[in-house]
Amino acid sequence: MTTEHHKANGEKHDHAAAGLFIEEVTGIIRSASGLAPDCIVPCGSYRRGKPQVGDIDLVLVMDGAAPYDRILEAIVSAGHRCEVVQKGSKQMSLVVDGEWLLELKRSAPDELGAFLLFATGSGKFNVAMRGHAKHHGMKLNRYGLTDRRNGAVIASKTEAEIFDALGLAFVPPARRQGEDSLWIIAPSREHVVQSDSSPLIAYTVTLGPRTACDCKGFTYRQTCKHVDRALAAAASAA
Repeated sequence: MTTEHHKANGEKHDHAAAGLFIEEVTGIIRSASGLAPDCIVPCGSYRRGKPQVGDIDLVLVMDGAAPYDRILEAIVSAGHRCEVVQKGSKQMSLVVDGEWLLELKRSAPDELGAFLLFATGSGKFNVAMRGHAKHHGMKLNRYGLTDRRNGAVIASKTEAEIFDALGLAFVPPARRQGEDSLWIIAPSREHVVQSDSSPLIAYTVTLGPRTACDCKGFTYRQTCKHVDRALAAAASAA
């Protein structure tokens, strides 16, 4: 590991700064590869909405080999200094300008849902998902959800399909943190969360395979601040 790679590997950037870097690099990649905007998907801690972002993970959705040589040349031509850490047929890792560790990973369109789950994380969340799949006779990896008995693909194209096949409510990326992984495979349990606006109002939050809250906000967004508070309280008590 070079000095620049070592430095970038531990570097943290604020979410807004990471967003600006991603916007610039995505534009360069589009010009070099011809990919549509929705075929370059930011993942990792950025997609999970973390305030501090480490590696910049971009998934390139395409059939066949990604044009990594053209992409590298285009990034350098745009005035950036690049150090290649790793380059293969499916992935390229670069240190850009001595501070950004850029991870480019290719996914086939038919496997995108499984690949986004893998690339988004968190690590603990992914471990819980794989454990849940195994418990129900299935195998989950970056290529798809399959039947452990015969290897038949059950779901792979979208994250929603995979959650549904596992009998789980969809978990938004922002809630795929360490504490959520405790409740994916746990029995459902209810928590009462007091309203911020009135001490006379309380909401019932159910944590478990099908997390829910009886507030109106959850009905529309499938997430809410009451769920976040219940998760935090449950993790603290664990």
